[in-house]
Amino acid sequence: MKRNNLTESVEDRPLPKRILDIRTVYGKRDDRICGNCIHLRKLKFSRNYYKCSLSNFSHDSATDWRKHWPACGRFEEGSDA
Repeated sequence: MKRNNLTESVEDRPLPKRILDIRTVYGKRDDRICGNCIHLRKLKFSRNYYKCSLSNFSHDSATDWRKHWPACGRFEEGSDA
């Protein structure tokens, strides 16, 4: 488990606005994660960047997506991105 300090794990951080917004529009699927959804796209450059095709995205880190985030209501089972 990654740690930011001695008491906070990555999973303890609040979700950013972009994932909250998409879950407001499409609903929630707390039993699934974005990393298993066909809408998550992997962009390969010097490293891998993940973007949700249901959301507006650019080549800016502000639109990066995390595989471990809880999925929205448009979740469709696919292979791990």
